[in-house]
Amino acid sequence: MQTFTDIDLNFIRHPGTGDVTRLFNLDAIRNSIMNIVSGKPFEKPFDEFYGTGIRGILFSLNTPITQTIVRRIVKERLELYEPRITVDDVVINGGTEKEQAYAIDRHELNIEISYTVKNYGTQTVKIEMERVR
Repeated sequence: MQTFTDIDLNFIRHPGTGDVTRLFNLDAIRNSIMNIVSGKPFEKPFDEFYGTGIRGILFSLNTPITQTIVRRIVKERLELYEPRITVDDVVINGGTEKEQAYAIDRHELNIEISYTVKNYGTQTVKIEMERVR
């Protein structure tokens, strides 16, 4: 079975070695997904398409059309930049009608990404973004 490794971008020191701690397998993939979704274009040098830039959408009206655009962008960028996964589904502001209405009123985006990792099965990551005034 293949092992995936990444560094923890919180830059927490390893107590034994004093080096930056590492993330392995599913944690490394989850970290990569979070970085791609929360990143914005031109943030990564020499790769202007890395990231989704959806934080800027938080200041737009939260409508079904906006949610469709966010869903498409997230799926597209994950397929492009995270070859270790297969994106199964992206749900924006899921839950009950009351939870959806609350998220829309507060200009929040609750993104739930279901994906499959070879040899690990289906996984889900939830990302909550809200506008800061």
